[in-house]
Amino acid sequence: MADKQQKYRQEIQQMMYVSGETGEVAPETTAMIEEIVRQQVIEMLRNCTELAARRGARTITINDLIFQIRDDAPKVSRLRTFLSWKDATTRAGG
Repeated sequence: MADKQQKYRQEIQQMMYVSGETGEVAPETTAMIEEIVRQQVIEMLRNCTELAARRGARTITINDLIFQIRDDAPKVSRLRTFLSWKDATTRAGG
C-alpha cells in the first residue's frame, strides 16, 4: 500500500480536516483511506456489472449504482445532486 502513488492525498486530507482532524494527516493514514475507498469502488462496480449482466445489458448505468445504495436515502440524494451538478457543468461547456 505504501509503495503506490496516492492520487487523492490532498482531497482526503481536506475532507479529514473538515471532519475535525488535524491539519497535517499522516501519509500512512491517507494511503490507508485511499486504499479502502478504492476497494469499495471496485466492489460497487463489480456489483453494478453483475446487475447489468442480469438485465442482459453490456454496460452499467447509474440505476445499477443507485440500486446498490437504495436503502441509504442521504447517499442517493448526494449522488443525484452530484450528477445534476455534473450535468449542468457539461451543458455549460465546462
